[in-house]
Amino acid sequence: MKSKNVFFILFLLTLLALYYTLFIYNKPPHLEKTNNEITFGELNPNAPPETLQFGQLVGQWDCTSYDLLPDSTWHKSKAKWVFKYTLDGYAIEDTWTEKAIDSTNNTTILGRDFNGINMRLYNPQQSQWQCVWLDNRKNTMSPIWQANYNSSLQEIVMHDQSLNWKITFFNINANSFDWNYKILQNSTWIVVSKIKGARLKQKALE
Repeated sequence: MKSKNVFFILFLLTLLALYYTLFIYNKPPHLEKTNNEITFGELNPNAPPETLQFGQLVGQWDCTSYDLLPDSTWHKSKAKWVFKYTLDGYAIEDTWTEKAIDSTNNTTILGRDFNGINMRLYNPQQSQWQCVWLDNRKNTMSPIWQANYNSSLQEIVMHDQSLNWKITFFNINANSFDWNYKILQNSTWIVVSKIKGARLKQKALE
């Protein structure tokens, strides 16, 4: 009887060891716990300090966007915007995601999800940001955009060489920001798109 009990105990211990090896020690990466620092990266201590200008947006944001339509009404959309440090903490990468299920203006035109990626790198030689935008509307990459931080207004303003449009991040704080896109028409700046961002509290990406 004792030998059977010993055998049974050894059998259970073997199963536990096997379970630990297969499911705990060697668990898939997507099951591992992550935290905010690992998921979103961190600023490299040797990076230009200006990197924090966009770095303050690192995290996940629920966004409501408004696009001006030809009939002068505003089309409301929902999206997610995720900012993180990349290139060993020297740059900011952010991804924009609109799901077709939300029937947003962009996805209605596309007939599918609308996704875009920004790469933002501060150039200390030129004392300005250089940004590139890629999206799946036409599978294109933008020319390099410039951006500067207005410390008195605490705003980030983006533009290209044409100076016919500008994008502004403003009212930036720990939990929210505003964004707008303006175009120049007959010497007047007209807002054609607006975004309100609210920070998500989750630490890990979905």
